[in-house]
Amino acid sequence: MPIPQTMAEVEAHNLRVEIGKKLPGAAGGIVSAPKPVDCLKQTRRASLSITIPGQIKGGKNNMIVTRSGKHFPKKDWEQWRNRTVAIIKSQLPNDWNPISEPCLMSLDYVAGDKRRRDMPAIVDSIFHCLEKAGVVADDALLWVQWSSRGYDKATPFALIEIFQNVRVSESSGEKEKI
Repeated sequence: MPIPQTMAEVEAHNLRVEIGKKLPGAAGGIVSAPKPVDCLKQTRRASLSITIPGQIKGGKNNMIVTRSGKHFPKKDWEQWRNRTVAIIKSQLPNDWNPISEPCLMSLDYVAGDKRRRDMPAIVDSIFHCLEKAGVVADDALLWVQWSSRGYDKATPFALIEIFQNVRVSESSGEKEKI
């Protein structure tokens, strides 16, 4: 099946998948509808793509809270974060200004080992680094619209693609073009 080229084609395809409609096969048989096409990744180019090489260290379990309520990162996570922020900054255009409006993003995460990982911890860690590097003014402005995960012992990484001028309607969850 060819990749849909317009939003109408994407929506029609995804509707067939959602309904679970069976499509006639070439030899008169029945074949299942293919997987949904992510309309954001198929119809729009990312405003910014960032690759973080190496294993992502989750941020959720790498914070220490003192009895007085002060939060600070564990030393090894802080060192990883500082290296990651430098890598992110090196990929930003010279004239980059932090994103100050809500936007969507995709995340392709490839782990370097087969340990169980908590997605919220990985996302929290990446969001924290993106904010600290000046990609976004506030990480609450980012919303992961599409994600994938994989395993590659030799080359773990995370690929972040940010799509500006597209936002999610808070009431309906539908995408709006700006």
